[in-house]
Amino acid sequence: MTQDRNFNRLLQARWDQNKFLCVGLDTDLGEIARMKIPGMPSDDVLAQMSYFNQHAVMATSRAAAAYKLNFAFYLGEWPDGLQALYETVRFIQKHAPEVPIILDTKWNDIGNTNKGYVKYAFDILGVDALTLNAYMGEESLLPFLRYPDKGFFILCKTSNPGSAEFQDLELKDGTTLYQRVAKNVSAVWENQELGNLGLVVGATYPEELKIVRRIAPGLPILLPGVGSQAGDLAQAVRNGQNKRGSGFLVNSSRGILYPKVPEGRSIEQSVGFAADDLSRQISKSFRA
Repeated sequence: MTQDRNFNRLLQARWDQNKFLCVGLDTDLGEIARMKIPGMPSDDVLAQMSYFNQHAVMATSRAAAAYKLNFAFYLGEWPDGLQALYETVRFIQKHAPEVPIILDTKWNDIGNTNKGYVKYAFDILGVDALTLNAYMGEESLLPFLRYPDKGFFILCKTSNPGSAEFQDLELKDGTTLYQRVAKNVSAVWENQELGNLGLVVGATYPEELKIVRRIAPGLPILLPGVGSQAGDLAQAVRNGQNKRGSGFLVNSSRGILYPKVPEGRSIEQSVGFAADDLSRQISKSFRA
């Protein structure tokens, strides 16, 4: 496992370079097969996933502020998928060591169970950050939060259409559940010396994002929902940025990994172009 990696320092260094794109490595073998990639190994899940991810990393490392690997895509191809996840993390650490790695798990359970999650994520994989949910309260998050060099993005207002079922429930004080989550993460749970907590807010809910940013002015915000979920990028950037014009990550997975490939352009070139193009759109959104 690579040592001396601090999520906050890695992320801040990317922000200082005006990089705000989080590349989602949601590696889908069905999509990969559709693309008919030259040189792709056949009938070998581990080789296919590793080959695809390595080329995607090489194509996007210039534009990426972070990589986010959704655990489900790798678990679903067990056992080879989990080995591919491990190899992908190692590849990023070697070939793009300046880019932090987020494992998208949305884990949360009682303390003893969380010890297993912590061991896998940090001691075995060596990722820099996790997505977590707060449904069981701060107590259940403590085994994670004791890792000062890691980052943690807590689900707040998620991008899916059904998020309102619970997250928009009105509380006795007139606020909503997602607003309470934002308040607790920012004002109660956040250790100001560590500064390693953030929030997940869908770009599909720009007004709610504005409210969350007002409640949690200093927290990093991970913004899924741009691209295939039709989140408004310009609004997400305007409403998600902090007073320093930073503090957010725009996540894109399918829109970058599986682009249309024009005649005469390689898959790797097309993936890199898609990442660079979205990165430019994010920059333009500051002025929109």
